[in-house]
Amino acid sequence: MKLRLSPRILCSCALPWTDRFELDESLFRDVVRGQLAKDQTSIYLFGTAGEGYALTLNQFESISRVFAEETEGKTSLRQLGIIALAIPQIQERIQVGRALGFASFQLSFPSWGELNDLERDLFFETTCGRNPDCSFLFYNVPRGLRWLSPGELSVLAERYSNLVAVKWAGRVGMSTIRSAVERAPQLCHFVGDIGYAEASLKGLKCGQLIAIAASNRLLASELFELGQTGRNEGRLRQLLKDLHHHSSILRALQMNGSHMDGTYDKLIFKLHHPGFPLRLLPPYLGAREEAFATYRNRMQNELPQWLEPFPE
Repeated sequence: MKLRLSPRILCSCALPWTDRFELDESLFRDVVRGQLAKDQTSIYLFGTAGEGYALTLNQFESISRVFAEETEGKTSLRQLGIIALAIPQIQERIQVGRALGFASFQLSFPSWGELNDLERDLFFETTCGRNPDCSFLFYNVPRGLRWLSPGELSVLAERYSNLVAVKWAGRVGMSTIRSAVERAPQLCHFVGDIGYAEASLKGLKCGQLIAIAASNRLLASELFELGQTGRNEGRLRQLLKDLHHHSSILRALQMNGSHMDGTYDKLIFKLHHPGFPLRLLPPYLGAREEAFATYRNRMQNELPQWLEPFPE
């Protein structure tokens, strides 16, 4: 069965906030341009890394406009994440995105209460069903409270031809990924860097959701190509070993209460943009500069090959 979206590297953009919790627009533009300069051309905004769960509608619209300006005509895929608590909020954000020229969106379930089966069906009918000329990726994330099984995804993929991909978050076993690829083969299944390498070693063709591999985007691209071609298994295994080491460095950091996913993404973005602020929109806490210094020093000492040249 033909894939509706070809496997690719899918990358995100984190948001830099000033000390008044306003967007640092100039730095944000640099972040987007930096991704594009490294051939990261399938790019999305407002996932958990982009704090899409925290934005006012005005922030959503104004930041999306900047993103639209920087990506117009330069991407193979550009996408807005939609995280909200009710269908009217979700539809409102989709309409804002459409008005700005976006036709691809990430969806995740409302996180205030777990959806039952009827509510699940209503969710997809009022998003995918109402916007047949747009494409959608479903963000299968534990924070959405309900996790869609491979069987459910198969049914939904048959029902909605504009459901094109799934992004798997959290610790997902390879047996589940294999089942999802087999039962919903028309969807591109995106998994994180470590999961992508593990899936590739088992012969599964997935998309790569770039996360910790973003510390060196050239090596991330190599990882993707090795996974797609099946060449040089030894090199792929070495990259996987490195990624596990990188993950252990991040897990060992003293985070002083910071626990949101975007915390770690901002640490990685700061490797490329030294002035990138680590703060998150309140009440959530960002990492401290001391954590970044420890992270950067350990990477320089233990995994220097996974750092792009650090601007002084």
